[in-house]
Amino acid sequence: RAARGFMVDLHSGESQRWGWLETAASGDEVTALQWNASSTSVYVSFGPGGGSQGERSYRYDPDTGESVELKGVAAVLEVGPQGQVVGLGAAASASDLDYPTGSQYGYLPLVLWLDDELVRIPRDPGLVSWDFAWMSDDGKTIVIRGSYAGEGEQRPCLEVLGLGDAGWEVDQVYDGGG
Repeated sequence: RAARGFMVDLHSGESQRWGWLETAASGDEVTALQWNASSTSVYVSFGPGGGSQGERSYRYDPDTGESVELKGVAAVLEVGPQGQVVGLGAAASASDLDYPTGSQYGYLPLVLWLDDELVRIPRDPGLVSWDFAWMSDDGKTIVIRGSYAGEGEQRPCLEVLGLGDAGWEVDQVYDGGG
């Protein structure tokens, strides 16, 4: 399998083959793709087919052709205003996985990456899966969309994290459970 990509100039309608994507994929599939707010860099995650969320991620600058590996980030969920990346951390072993309360299955942990620094993001113990994120314009609030386990069932939820004096902390979980 080969990943194929094209960069399209929306103003002119012209497209060109994106050779970097094909080389970086190395036989894997693209599992996530996010542009930064100014559309100057694209963040791409790669992993094997069949449901992988990703195993490695890069930031690519189309103007210069330069790429940077986001060390420790398996999948990009959101790109913040100053280039912060909210993502899923790469797991080198089972001990790197996050095992939600009552779960036998480990999940890739939530992380925040900026300039080669990786910080693990805390989560509410009831949060059992996470699949999307948003970051506020000031970079001080993150909202995670996922699933929450409570009262014997799982339901969709939003977890709100805030940047406090001591670092990231869970502010609120909205799970529709009343």
